[in-house]
Amino acid sequence: MKITSILTSLSIAFILMLVIISCDDKDGYADAPNFDSGPFTIDSKGLDSVFIAKNDVDWKFLDLTVNGKQLLLSDSSLETEQQKTPSGNEIVYLIKGEWFTLKKLDNKRIQVYIDENKDKVRSLDFTVHNGNGFRKISFNQKI
Repeated sequence: MKITSILTSLSIAFILMLVIISCDDKDGYADAPNFDSGPFTIDSKGLDSVFIAKNDVDWKFLDLTVNGKQLLLSDSSLETEQQKTPSGNEIVYLIKGEWFTLKKLDNKRIQVYIDENKDKVRSLDFTVHNGNGFRKISFNQKI
């Protein structure tokens, strides 16, 4: 009788362990675009570089923070351009600010251009996302 209850308890524990192990922790979550996020320190000469993600997901720009002020993509201080995706949706693929330009080249590449800086220390943070997977990328520029 005791052996039967021990075996039953072990069998139940084993089944529960298998159920827990087989569950995917990421169910319902999208993979974030896997760009290096920094923060990157840029010298006063500026930057013109292409950043490459470690994964290939259909990401979009979400928002940005310029010198500590959070901006939506619809902010009047920004110039944006849109293009149609293969599914027919419009996405922002180009963002121009007073001293920077961000351009989505494809699902794995983003071009970041930051002008020369002669005035004051500046910062730029922007968020890209794929559904509920987010990546914030940060730059600080010296004088």
